[in-house]
Amino acid sequence: MCVYTFIENHDWNGKTVIPFITHEGSGMGGTDRKVLELRNNKKGINNMKTVKLSNGVEMPQIGYGVYQVDPAECERCVSDALKVGYRMIDTAQAYHNEEGVGAAIAKSGIPREELFIVTKVWISNYGYEKAKASIDESLRKLGTDYIDLMLLHQPFCDRYGAYRALEEAYKAGKLRAIGVSNFYPDHLIDLANNVEIPPMVNQVETHVYRAQNEAFNVEVGGF
Repeated sequence: MCVYTFIENHDWNGKTVIPFITHEGSGMGGTDRKVLELRNNKKGINNMKTVKLSNGVEMPQIGYGVYQVDPAECERCVSDALKVGYRMIDTAQAYHNEEGVGAAIAKSGIPREELFIVTKVWISNYGYEKAKASIDESLRKLGTDYIDLMLLHQPFCDRYGAYRALEEAYKAGKLRAIGVSNFYPDHLIDLANNVEIPPMVNQVETHVYRAQNEAFNVEVGGF
C-alpha cells in the first residue's frame, strides 16, 4: 500500500511508504539532505528511487508539499523546490495554490514527463458532476494536460460519486493514477469494494505523534 508519511525509517511489514516534506517544515532534515545529495550526485535526480503503483505508474519516493503555502508565495517555493531536485509536488484544491504550482512548473524548463504532480478533490466538490468539473478546473490551474495522481481529500459527503468522476477521468487519460487521502481502514475498505478501480494510494499523515498503525494493515484491491 502506498501512503505519504513524515517518518524516514519506514518499513511496515513490507508496505510502501512515501515520505514528503511541507514548506512549513516537518523536522525531516535527513530528507532534505538526501535530496541535496541527489542534486549533487553526477546522476542527479535520475538517481531518485521510485515505487510502482498497482497500475504500473512509478512514483518518486520523496516529494514536496505546499499545504499552508500562501498562494502568492507558492510559485517561488515550488521553483526553489524544483531547483534543489524535488520532482513530486503535492498540492490540493483546498490549498488554493494550484495556479502557483502550475506557474512554477511552466517556468522551470523541466520536461513534464520528469515531474509527478499530485492534487486532491475537496469535499465541496464531491458528487459526480461537481467532481468532474473540478478535475478539469485543476488541470486548467496547473496548466497541464494530465495529473499524475489525484486523490479524494477526505472520506465525507458523496465520495462515491466523486470517485466515479476520478475513474472516468483516469480512463480518459486525464489522470495517471487515482486514490484517496485521510481514509481510515473502514472508509477505504468500503470504497474499494464498491468501485470499479480500487484506490492506488491512501495518503495519511503519520509521524511520531500520530502513528496511525492501523492504516498500514489494510489489504484491498490494488494495495
